Amino acid sequence: MTKALIVIGMQKYVKTRIEGGADYKHHQTLTNAPRIIEAFREASLDVIHVLHEDMEPHLPLFSEAEGYPPIEETMAQDQEHVFVKNTASIFSSTAINQLLKDKGISELFLIGWDLHSSILHSVPTAMELEYKVDVVSDAVIGFDFHEHGISADMAYGIILSCIEAEGGHLVDTETLLETIAANEGQEN
Repeated sequence: MTKALIVIGMQKYVKTRIEGGADYKHHQTLTNAPRIIEAFREASLDVIHVLHEDMEPHLPLFSEAEGYPPIEETMAQDQEHVFVKNTASIFSSTAINQLLKDKGISELFLIGWDLHSSILHSVPTAMELEYKVDVVSDAVIGFDFHEHGISADMAYGIILSCIEAEGGHLVDTETLLETIAANEGQEN
């Protein structure tokens, strides 16, 4: 089974929200994501980046906004593909599926921001497209729904439960890194 890491929405806006005191979960994401990216690179596995672009100039992820650029620690290297989406799912407004099919990739590991939208919407679409989907539970970020009285912890738990109920798999960073290290040198 050929694997790929999909890094979703790791953009400056996320760091700005966190530094501004937003309630979020999982606090190790900004540490774990670069470690996972490096492990995939060292194992010569594909790392694919997906940025979110707002279409309205007043929104924080408009292409010219301060929050749009990727976070330095998770930035793509020259040989890595970068897609830009303007929909919830990474599949709806990009050609990522064609790239994955062309490369023979069958298992996706998702990390990054926007657990309640991008990741939640991408998992069922990926499964319908016949990918095995693994969400790295301590390398995804979800914010609260303060306007509805839902904490980040509560939202995080509910969303990950929904992902599992739909057939997605959860893995933690340490288990994933151990698996990659054990398989390094073998055909991916």
